[in-house]
Amino acid sequence: MAGFRHLLVHEYLTIDFAQVYAILQDHLDNFRKFAHCVVESVRHNGN
Repeated sequence: MAGFRHLLVHEYLTIDFAQVYAILQDHLDNFRKFAHCVVESVRHNGN
């Protein structure tokens, strides 16, 4: 996923949207877990 982030941030002109779709299909749970961690962190820190 880190390599995918690098591609999105630094090489966004060459993004293969079929690859983006495939990654989201295969790794959507990673995004859900990340979002959950962010919400819990904000709740815990009171921000």
